[in-house]
Amino acid sequence: LAIAFVLIGMAADAILKPDSGVQQIIPITYRSDAREKSRRLKEAVAANRLYEDAELTLTTLAVKLNIHPHDLSRIINVGLEKNFSDFINEFRVRDVARKMQDPAYDRLTLTGIAYESGFNSERTFHRVFKEMTGKTPLEYKNSLKKELPIDKLATGSPLRPVILRPESLPIWASEKPK
Repeated sequence: LAIAFVLIGMAADAILKPDSGVQQIIPITYRSDAREKSRRLKEAVAANRLYEDAELTLTTLAVKLNIHPHDLSRIINVGLEKNFSDFINEFRVRDVARKMQDPAYDRLTLTGIAYESGFNSERTFHRVFKEMTGKTPLEYKNSLKKELPIDKLATGSPLRPVILRPESLPIWASEKPK
């Protein structure tokens, strides 16, 4: 009877103890699958500009993409290694930065550009923008102005440089100097 209890205990221990080989294979596949899905997720959100919806939530995004919210959360958390808010705000900050450089948006204030890009709070916009770029929106916009050439009216050289390829060298260039 004592031997039976020992054998049952060993069997239970073996069943409940996870196999280390299986444990290593599953997370790698799980992560690579999530990374592939996260790549497709990023493409879908960018192509459809879903981040511009100021009321966007994990659930509403999942409905728009026709997937379960739990699966969407797993893809973002595991595949992108960030949370939903950071994922969407990254798109929004990039959109704001792009619009700051576009002269068509010069008529809008920074807050107006932020609202057009999906932010629904000026405070959140400033906080997230500074976290992601290291600069306030105004500092970032001013740094863009400094990067432009000083003389915008300067014309380019009328002579365009000619770049020769090795196979198109003139006959005289193939001779070796003595």
